[in-house]
Amino acid sequence: MDKVQEIQDYLKENEIFGEVAEWNNQLVISIEWGDWKHDHKRVDYLMAKKNYLCVEEEITEEDGSDCYSANHYYNQLAH
Repeated sequence: MDKVQEIQDYLKENEIFGEVAEWNNQLVISIEWGDWKHDHKRVDYLMAKKNYLCVEEEITEEDGSDCYSANHYYNQLAH
């Protein structure tokens, strides 16, 4: 199984529904209209458990509420 599919399955098992892609040797997880705590912060926590560090969060849509859309960029840490 490739890395993207493995992470996609891992997030789905943990009820995080975002799109996973690989770009410039980074994993990018896009979350659309997710809650800041239950989706955006939780995906960072779950990825840290898989040895990935969020190096950037790019907000793509927001309306002033607790929900927004963003791309999260992750680098894999050395083991």
